[in-house]
Amino acid sequence: MTSRALVDGVHAAAATGLPPAVRSSTLRHLLLAVASVAAVARAPRVRPLVEHALAQGGRASTPVPGRSELFDAPGAALVVGSAAALGGGAAAAAPPAAALTAPLTAPMAAQLAPVLGAALPVLARDEADPDLLLDALALGVEVQVRVARALEPSAAAAGWDRAGLVGPLGAAVTAGLLRRLPLDRLHHAVAIASSTTLGHGEAVGTDVGDLHPGKAAVGGLLAATLAAHGSTGAPAVLDGPRGWFRAVAPDLDPATTGEVLVAGLGVDWVLAPGTDGAADHGADQRLDREADAEAAALVEGVAPGRGSDLVRAVRALPEHGGCRSLLAALRLEAP
Repeated sequence: MTSRALVDGVHAAAATGLPPAVRSSTLRHLLLAVASVAAVARAPRVRPLVEHALAQGGRASTPVPGRSELFDAPGAALVVGSAAALGGGAAAAAPPAAALTAPLTAPMAAQLAPVLGAALPVLARDEADPDLLLDALALGVEVQVRVARALEPSAAAAGWDRAGLVGPLGAAVTAGLLRRLPLDRLHHAVAIASSTTLGHGEAVGTDVGDLHPGKAAVGGLLAATLAAHGSTGAPAVLDGPRGWFRAVAPDLDPATTGEVLVAGLGVDWVLAPGTDGAADHGADQRLDREADAEAAALVEGVAPGRGSDLVRAVRALPEHGGCRSLLAALRLEAP
């Protein structure tokens, strides 16, 4: 069963841990994604999302990169997910980011948008295992890109926007792994997330298109929360006769689709393509320097003097207490 095999593989990969090259790459991409959010968090296109999020009145505990306020969990997921995708365009314009481009031509900051949006609220509410942050982000992205590949070109031809289509699945994986959901609960999280799919391609490039990755983050966060509290979803949610694949791309061959989803899972990584997971220290150090400089420049543009603080906070994540330092560093006062 495709649905079960995918989630089983993700859960097993999380238990094994990321290979060194994948861990290093994930940290680098996280840095650029967080800086990309900070760069656009006060932009006019993000303001309506911020106003909506702040008006909801939930428990405000989650920082959003580039903002001084705290947001409730769904509000933070919405703003971070949308801003990461929007800010990814700015990050991709800088020369160093050309080496950090994801498969399927999308900047990696945009690929991280739904999973980062789902991750920060879980971290902020002490529901997470901080040591799993990089694993959860990498595997959330892995699910998004693998499902997108399996759907090509059918889903795009049908008019779906990929961010809203596959983003909830990746976001549910990330939030579920951070919460250390047992395998059966992670299955249900993905199943529930499949019912939060949204977004048509006609909206891409508009303000409504910005909403898709943010709503995907909210959907994945909701799915993981519901699964943690006992809600259930369909066992064959992806490949069942009335399942997700049938709904979004009815002309797909289920056998071929399943092969694309799980082949090389845990061995071949979206975040470290063309490697076996072994670190290339020389290349890693060069890319790290370029990413640090680019991220610091993005933050300096909106919060002078704070770029290096954010870089240090992200780089400290592998250390004990690093998540707390990161959450504190995200609250940037506007000039």
